[in-house]
Amino acid sequence: ELNTMYGIKNSVKLISFLLLIPILSNPVFRKFLFFAIIYTAFVKSILVYDYSQGDIYLGDALSGFGKDKNYVGLIFGMSLSMIFPIIIIPNIAGIYRVLSGGFSVWILYSLFTTGSRTASLTAILSILVISLIIIRNLGNLKVLISTVLIITFTFFISSWALQALMNKYGLLFTNFMKLIDFIQGHSHDINGRMLLLNSGLDMVIEKPFFGHGYESSRWVLGKLLLTHNTYI
Repeated sequence: ELNTMYGIKNSVKLISFLLLIPILSNPVFRKFLFFAIIYTAFVKSILVYDYSQGDIYLGDALSGFGKDKNYVGLIFGMSLSMIFPIIIIPNIAGIYRVLSGGFSVWILYSLFTTGSRTASLTAILSILVISLIIIRNLGNLKVLISTVLIITFTFFISSWALQALMNKYGLLFTNFMKLIDFIQGHSHDINGRMLLLNSGLDMVIEKPFFGHGYESSRWVLGKLLLTHNTYI
């Protein structure tokens, strides 16, 4: 019965996504979606600011319905990915580029404050991919130079903001140090995520087409754990 309910839930998600594909081909709807995500990110940034003034000092992670750290962080990442091209592309009016830059700094700061390592890495990778796409399609020296300068500036701002937040909040220091240690090779896992990833991929190789059943990774791995990946 439980698997049936999960199956229905995921079927609804899949059908909803498929229905969105033709809608997203409409430029008017894409514009509406753009402003909806930007507005949502702004509202969530106020929520994160309130969190930074209280619960974070108690060592409580941002959590709860509508304010889970990964959920909020991914919204911030999406908004940054949508705003970044406005900053880079040269034929957009200067005032829009300045406003977008200021908004991006605020959202970037809010993103790190959530403490979501997943969303932070996703946002960084998304910006790099978008930059490569813009350079490839516009392909002139001016765009290349401006993109490199903006990415460099973003890197320094990100490093400063992250360092300042880690020094201010013990929770964020602990959180992001796990990621930094992993990147530097001082540890081989982050909260068991690499174990989940490797085990999940082994499950895919074992039964690539029909799988083991929805959320069966909890039992295959012998622990009450989720792979944090819907397909796996």
